[in-house]
Amino acid sequence: MASRLELRFEGLREDPPIRDRYDLLLRIEARLVVEADGVVILDEPHLPVVELASQLSQWISGGAATDFNYESMDAEDVILWFRNSAGAWSVGSDWNTAAVKGGFERGDLIYAASQYIQAVPIRVQQELRRDVSRLIRQRFKVADDERTNLARQIDEFLAAIVPSEVRPYLITDQATVFDVTTLDADEIAARCLREYGIRPSTGELALPLWQLVARLRAKNTRN
Repeated sequence: MASRLELRFEGLREDPPIRDRYDLLLRIEARLVVEADGVVILDEPHLPVVELASQLSQWISGGAATDFNYESMDAEDVILWFRNSAGAWSVGSDWNTAAVKGGFERGDLIYAASQYIQAVPIRVQQELRRDVSRLIRQRFKVADDERTNLARQIDEFLAAIVPSEVRPYLITDQATVFDVTTLDADEIAARCLREYGIRPSTGELALPLWQLVARLRAKNTRN
C-alpha cells in the first residue's frame, strides 16, 4: 500500500514589519508538520509557510519531474526534500535525517503539495488579512507527452462520467468536476465507482479535474 503524505500548518502569525514581498515570503510563519502514515518527517514551529508554498508551486509548474529541495533564504540545509530513485520517491529533511519516508509515487507528492499550496493563501487571507496569492502561482505545465496523455485520460473520464449533452468543449486547469456537470456529488462518486472501482471522497471531487483523474487512476492501479 502506497504511503500518504500530508503537509499541515497551524498557528499562523506574522513577524512585523511587513514591508515588501520578501517580508511576505519570510515573515509569515506557522508550525509546519510533514507526516506520512504516522511518521513525522518534519515538525518545525517557526517555518515561513508562504516561501515553502511558493517553491512547491514552482516545482509543480515545472512539471514536478525533478527532485524538490526547499532551501529557505533564512536557513541553511534543505528543510524539506522529495527525491526520485528509479521512479520511487522518498521524502525527508536535513533537519530530521532519522525520519526519511519512501514508497511514494509522484502523483502522491503532487497531490499533497497542491493541497498545501491551495490552503496557504486562503488561510493567510482569512487569518492575517494578507494577500500572498501573487507569490504562489500554480500553473499546470508538464512535458508535451505527459500533457497529451493526461488530456486523453480526462477525455476518457468525461466520456464515462459526464452526460454527453453537457460535456464541455474547453476545460481550464483549475476546473473541478462540478464545473463541467450538474450531477450531484453522490451520483458522480457512484459513476466513478462503476468506472474506476474507486468511490472518491467529497474532498477529492473538489480537486481540479486533472488532479482528480490522476488520483482515480493511481488508486485504481494500486488496487
